[in-house]
Amino acid sequence: HMSIPNMVLMISNPALATSLLALVTSLLTLMTSIPTFVTTLLALGTIPHALMVSPLTLMISLVLTISLVLTTSPFALMTSPHDMQSDQPSPSIP
Repeated sequence: HMSIPNMVLMISNPALATSLLALVTSLLTLMTSIPTFVTTLLALGTIPHALMVSPLTLMISLVLTISLVLTTSPFALMTSPHDMQSDQPSPSIP
């Protein structure tokens, strides 16, 4: 039964009440400001996105091609020296 009087004492304390009110108000302002911030970001983002659609696709395609080249080139490098090594001894053997 001590919890209820403690709450009453906390509420009755003006400093705690003001701090709680400040916390609540700050939280409310954050909650209200977050959507506006997001909407502004989206609004700002849509303009560059509209302009960056073609460059983005180009960049994505470039990245994909580069990644493919990077993934395939080690195999090619691994196979080509072996082929060269196999080709080099074959003429020297006979």
